[in-house]
Amino acid sequence: MKIIKFITLAMSTVLFIACSKEDVESIKSAHLEQIISEVSIKDQIPQLQFDDRKEGVYLGIITSTTTLKRGKIWINAGNDTHYNVIVEIEGGAEYKLHLESSSNQIPDTTIFNFSDAENYITLDVTNIDSPILLDAFIEDEHLSSYIVKVKNGRRAFAWTGIYHSPANPNISGTWNMITDGTPAPSQFNGWEIVSAAAVTYQGVLRTDTSMEDSDFTCFFGVPTFIKPVSSADQFFVWGQTSNFPATVSWSVGYILDDIYYNDNCTGGSSGLFSMRNGTITGEIYID
Repeated sequence: MKIIKFITLAMSTVLFIACSKEDVESIKSAHLEQIISEVSIKDQIPQLQFDDRKEGVYLGIITSTTTLKRGKIWINAGNDTHYNVIVEIEGGAEYKLHLESSSNQIPDTTIFNFSDAENYITLDVTNIDSPILLDAFIEDEHLSSYIVKVKNGRRAFAWTGIYHSPANPNISGTWNMITDGTPAPSQFNGWEIVSAAAVTYQGVLRTDTSMEDSDFTCFFGVPTFIKPVSSADQFFVWGQTSNFPATVSWSVGYILDDIYYNDNCTGGSSGLFSMRNGTITGEIYID
């Protein structure tokens, strides 16, 4: 029996050696490449060649319409040949989702399914200028979403937050904004235009994709009206009117570390909104 065991062990060793160093290194390399890709999704710069194609980088916000749960989602759709997703819940966990085998016919599909053991999303890029999540099931809840395709070889930004009216406790929800890589005018070189606001109101996610010009006269000392702008750690979205569906007038300027600026360049404790002809007012807080 000892001889048989020895022979079996020897044969196993031979079989292990038969896997060349190149094979082992290839496996290690592929695994490392996958890990690197997952870690860097948030910081990936979309390739210019994908601006008019379904491949590339998508960025979005996800939110509950019944609670204040909210978060951000980064989707790598072949920008670096990988297909994967990171979902980051505000104040909570981060989830890494991977492309399901049913989506492996990549050249022929515009709908991609990503999942982990408990969460999943379905991305539809039939219209790359209006991508949508057909479903986003995260932490046992179907969440609403708004996503954009990031273009122009730039990294885009998403901001999440909440709003409420102190005098009207039933008026509250999540308040979110996003950029899509559209560069800001030269006055804010390196910044981006804020392309949309997405707000939950009365159990529905409402969006405004037509941002009005903000008045930056207090910045430059001369009349200056340009679209709202954002960098990685601050933004100025002033003088907006949105239909959510009630008409809401709002302004929020934010600098990292919870410093707020209103549209006359003075400090404040929050962004501000008003609705119903000013009879209802409230505050906007950024995460």
